[in-house]
Amino acid sequence: MKRIYLLAISFIALFSLTGCELYDEYGEMMIRTQTDNIKEAVAELYPQAHIVEMDNDYKTIEVDIIDNEIRRDVYFNLSLNWLRTETDIRHADLPIEAANKIATKYTSWFIDSVKTVDTPQGSYYLVELDRGERDKKIKIDASGNIL
Repeated sequence: MKRIYLLAISFIALFSLTGCELYDEYGEMMIRTQTDNIKEAVAELYPQAHIVEMDNDYKTIEVDIIDNEIRRDVYFNLSLNWLRTETDIRHADLPIEAANKIATKYTSWFIDSVKTVDTPQGSYYLVELDRGERDKKIKIDASGNIL
């Protein structure tokens, strides 16, 4: 009975890993065969951008660009629909309302990094906080509302 159980678990694990591999291989194939389409998708969003690198992750194409001297990471799904754009910013560029909310709600935490995240639904800030060995990511809007 143990043997059948172990065989079933191994079988399931093998197929789940194979599925991830297929998506990664499909993403790599997308980059190789759809480079012009990816460039067009980026140009629609950021006409002045220069593409630095293209990479794939599970079901996602990541395009690193430089747009008006600002480095951005642009994410698309495998159908080349825009998912989001992430841009690193300085802590000082976080809106005062958001900074005040973080300072009062997370008093013993320190801001490690801040990104603006633009999506088709709107924008927010992704703030990574550190406290000793622990870290935490929060989404917050410009008005200080934690999302």
